[in-house]
Amino acid sequence: MQTVEDRARVEAIADYGIVGAPVEPSLVSLAQLAATLCQVPTAVVNIIGPTAAFVASKRIVAASAFQQKRPPVFRGR
Repeated sequence: MQTVEDRARVEAIADYGIVGAPVEPSLVSLAQLAATLCQVPTAVVNIIGPTAAFVASKRIVAASAFQQKRPPVFRGR
């Protein structure tokens, strides 16, 4: 059963016409910003439709573009 919010979201996705369309530069920028802020090498912008998710943009950042602040992984003996 779809909620009112679900129907509104699905209608908005259809209105924007981004599913199956060329990647929007603003979504590429959003993915870049997310990767940079979260200090991760990859970020993805997904559009969640009624039956599937669509990858609207993805960005892979060079590992040297950020300083990893996570502690090293413990390695057993």
